[in-house]
Amino acid sequence: KLRTRSTVETIRLVAARRPSAVAVRSQEAQLTCGELMARVDGLALALREYKVGPGSRVAVCLERSPELIVAILAILSCGAAYVPLDPNSPGARLRFILADSECSLLLGKSNGTTLGEGVPLPCLDPEGWPISGPASPIAEARDNAPAYLIYTSGSTGAPKGVVVAHASLANYLRWALGKLPFGGTSVPLFGSFAFDHSVTSVYPPLLRGEPL
Repeated sequence: KLRTRSTVETIRLVAARRPSAVAVRSQEAQLTCGELMARVDGLALALREYKVGPGSRVAVCLERSPELIVAILAILSCGAAYVPLDPNSPGARLRFILADSECSLLLGKSNGTTLGEGVPLPCLDPEGWPISGPASPIAEARDNAPAYLIYTSGSTGAPKGVVVAHASLANYLRWALGKLPFGGTSVPLFGSFAFDHSVTSVYPPLLRGEPL
């Protein structure tokens, strides 16, 4: 069986065709496709120094920003899975998810987050991320390997982690691009990145070569 082209592979192909087009914008900054991929490559190289690869899980605790997009694409480029954490969530929830998901690394602010002191794993602050790096080969992950792990609200008990595989993510986005009315304008990420609806906001613009 042929391996399905991963979402991050497709995003890289689209970005390579439009390197000067705006990929991500916020009130403070914007990145072109070329700048975005350079930063993704730089961070992916740093992640590999921490042995991040297929089978790894990396927590991401960042506000909605260009750095958030860099983080998830770098993790996927390493063949690993990301675990999104909403920095506005209670510290107890975030610490539970970190422990339960068995993450090996945290991408987020090393000072002043609601996680509190003594986070029991290495933390890479965005201020120290490389802004560029050599072209990073994408680590191949099996179709059924995790792409991300997202947690339920926990309203009926402890939050539960739901694993979404690379193939499932690619299949959903293929359906979404064919059925939902994307195109022409930026697609803002209004809600929390730590809930599954964010997938529909984040990936389709990048897959279409449109600004997020």
